[in-house]
Amino acid sequence: MLLGFIVVLFLIYYLFNKKKESPLQENEYSFFFNPSNDEITLNQIKEGDSFSLWLKPDSYLIYIYFPGYYFGQGYIGRFKSEKLYRQISSGMYNYEHKVVKIKDRRIYLLLDFKKIDFESIRLQQLNSVNNFKEKIKKKYSPQKSTTFSFTIIELNKFPKKIVIGHVSIDTILEQISFGNYYTTMTNGVWLEDELGRLISNTNKTPYENLFKFFRAVNSGYHPELKIISKVPVNLSKKFSQSVIEWEVIFTK
Repeated sequence: MLLGFIVVLFLIYYLFNKKKESPLQENEYSFFFNPSNDEITLNQIKEGDSFSLWLKPDSYLIYIYFPGYYFGQGYIGRFKSEKLYRQISSGMYNYEHKVVKIKDRRIYLLLDFKKIDFESIRLQQLNSVNNFKEKIKKKYSPQKSTTFSFTIIELNKFPKKIVIGHVSIDTILEQISFGNYYTTMTNGVWLEDELGRLISNTNKTPYENLFKFFRAVNSGYHPELKIISKVPVNLSKKFSQSVIEWEVIFTK
């Protein structure tokens, strides 16, 4: 009789406390704090904090990592959600999250999703490309020389004469697309010996110098080279991997 009464009281207590727990909001998720690193404590976490989320491939598991840790360190917990996994992995949304509640050792996260406006992004990228093209085509009178930097292929001896080769401005304009401005320009300039053989390896010239170069070429100027770096008499493999600097002088 007494045992039955105790069981009834326990059930009433359990149901009452369960009823007091508010249901999760939409896009609210929780996970149990279970860190892999003893240095991370629950006291370090407060409302408003955010973490790094990692989706485990071929599952619906979301792993949570404490900020400031790298290469898989800083794990503090995980939870499973097909809905959230699909939302994040779809690539259709930008999202932010923050801690909204900490109860016992359970942490509650609220996520805010915003659908990506791909058309707006496409138009911004198109405008960026058009702006680049307009600027590089503007007439330009270089007031001074500029500096180019290259690594050189392995050579038996350094050529007596070196000239600078480059693609036309029309080729640059045809090949340019959003995000590849620098790569297109570096690939569009090289060094040759007097017989037209390639001697440069990697173009390490800064973006602004390349941009000025193509503007000058498009404005009718001709580039001439003057070596700045000291070239040793006996070349070695180590020399071919070093960066050689040149002064580019523009003449009409």
